Amino acid sequence: LDVVVDTCRTSFKITREERARYSNCVESQMNECNSRLDDSIRNEDARIHELSKENGAIVDRMIEAANNCSQSYAAFRDKTEDWTAAGGRVPLHMAYPESSCTAEDLFRFNQTLLGTQNILAQQAQVIQVVDEYSK
Repeated sequence: LDVVVDTCRTSFKITREERARYSNCVESQMNECNSRLDDSIRNEDARIHELSKENGAIVDRMIEAANNCSQSYAAFRDKTEDWTAAGGRVPLHMAYPESSCTAEDLFRFNQTLLGTQNILAQQAQVIQVVDEYSK
């Protein structure tokens, strides 16, 4: 009987020690996991914050560009109205043979409205980009 009691006590002591070791191991692993998770959250938060600032700066530049385009378009329109009020002709694209456009008028038209300086297209494109970023 003493042997059985001693064996039970020894088994109980071993079980208690194993339980304590297992508990310490789990706690240590959980702390390590939580620490890595906290680091990942901080890193992701910093990355998101930086990207948000960059996106905000891009949106600000796009809004500024859209405003500049609008101002350029308004100035262009005012000058065109002044020009026609003073008797000038607005050059038209030569879509029809009876067009009264001179070669110089056509060249000017293509350079300002259809060429790389296309104010209307630039304005529309900038506004579209701003709209997409602000969604």
